[in-house]
Amino acid sequence: MYKKILIIIAVCIALFVGLVFYFVITEYNNKPLFSDNLLILVKKDNKWGFLERLSGKMIDGYRYDDVQSLRTDLLAFELDHKWGVLNIKTGKLITEPKYDEISGNTYRIGNKWGVLKDNGEERTEPKYDEISGNTYRIGNKWGVLKDNGKEKTEPIYDELSYLYTDKWDISDTYKFRIGDKWGIWDSFTNIQYTPKYDEIKPSFIARIGDKWGMINKMDMDDVIIPIKYDEVDKFGQVRIGNKWGLVDYQEGFSILPVIYDQIDFNFNMTSFRSGDKWGVTQPENKITKLEYDEVKGFAYRIGNKWGILGLTTGEVITEPKYDEIGENSSFRIGNKWGFYFENQNNQIIEATLPQYDNVVNYTNYSVLFSGDKKGLKYVNWDKKPYYYSIIQPKYDDIKYTSGDTDFILAMLNGKWGAINYADEKVLTPFKYDEIRGSAYRIGNKWGVLDATGKELTEPKYDEIGENMSFRIGNKWGIFNSDFTELTAAIYDDVSVTQVY
Repeated sequence: MYKKILIIIAVCIALFVGLVFYFVITEYNNKPLFSDNLLILVKKDNKWGFLERLSGKMIDGYRYDDVQSLRTDLLAFELDHKWGVLNIKTGKLITEPKYDEISGNTYRIGNKWGVLKDNGEERTEPKYDEISGNTYRIGNKWGVLKDNGKEKTEPIYDELSYLYTDKWDISDTYKFRIGDKWGIWDSFTNIQYTPKYDEIKPSFIARIGDKWGMINKMDMDDVIIPIKYDEVDKFGQVRIGNKWGLVDYQEGFSILPVIYDQIDFNFNMTSFRSGDKWGVTQPENKITKLEYDEVKGFAYRIGNKWGILGLTTGEVITEPKYDEIGENSSFRIGNKWGFYFENQNNQIIEATLPQYDNVVNYTNYSVLFSGDKKGLKYVNWDKKPYYYSIIQPKYDDIKYTSGDTDFILAMLNGKWGAINYADEKVLTPFKYDEIRGSAYRIGNKWGVLDATGKELTEPKYDEIGENMSFRIGNKWGIFNSDFTELTAAIYDDVSVTQVY
């Protein structure tokens, strides 16, 4: 009897301890890890841990062999060569470390892959030999998955991939191969079009035998450009032999017959060459005579002089009087450069006299040279009527900062400083050996500037990193939002992830 009582007491104690342990773990797993929207991952002694953003305190120590962000609230972590999933917003353990690999929204156990839900839980069992985007492979056949992880098509295709409509643009359309023929499957309408092409390239360009055409995007069983050309591009330029023409790739009608030696497409105007003479297309596909010796963009040449064509009309709006027309609305007369502006009445206004020795053009700005001094011309949409501003050449060097800050970097007497975009007011003295983004260097030490050029920190760091981090020696620390130090430099590595 006494032994039975001891057993009952032991069982009750075990149950009590188990319940306490369960509630403690449940409470920990559902406790928000972070009080604001920045997750800081820090590495020390080859282990990763979490840092509380506001206090800078560690949470749960350094436990993880590796970490990777899956989404704004999910983190994959590795322990003893296995991967699990953690909700970094709530602290809840979604999946214990059991996966051999996690990649995006897919996971692998052994040599089989499965799909994860948006919350990190398993959407499908691991049964696929390969998953790429929304396509899957079982054996040597491919199929398509729905967004919910269910199979939208059976694995019947020998090859399957997105049909890109442009270099970066993905449509709702797939190209597939069955045997040696390619077809199109529209995932939006769930219509599979007959595989009859020998090759399909981006922008619905298709080949049968050695001839090319373009598939009609509105009726993918038909073509908009007949399959009879030696070459077709996404703009509707077509080639037979060594002659080029132009077809409207949306309507299918011919704009230029296949008789030209060269065609150049430039926004809403196309230039074409026959022999040594050029013409251009104008609105409503009106074709000019072959009257120019050369056309580059919106500039034309007759003899050794250049003129300007209207950006919207393709008509001549300046006589050929320039020795060169450059990018960013620049022109050269003799050995001097200036800038022009086309107003709303298609009139060219020479915004500056030809006064610069050289101009080097970049995407949104131009560096101006006068002797050994440099200035800057940059886009300024608030400035009318020309929509750009000019800083005259008087600096040893100058750098455009792409709008990340309110200042432009300039060098005088071998030292860098910051000047205001609008009025060239000197924001910082010319005393820095280097300025990179918002970080500055004096000697071999770095500090931080704010958007107006004011120093936020003294120069005492060996490196200013991304995501509000800094390095002293071989250790990393983290800044607060005001660039005071949240932590000392004690970490081997730092990674900051946004959490929503």
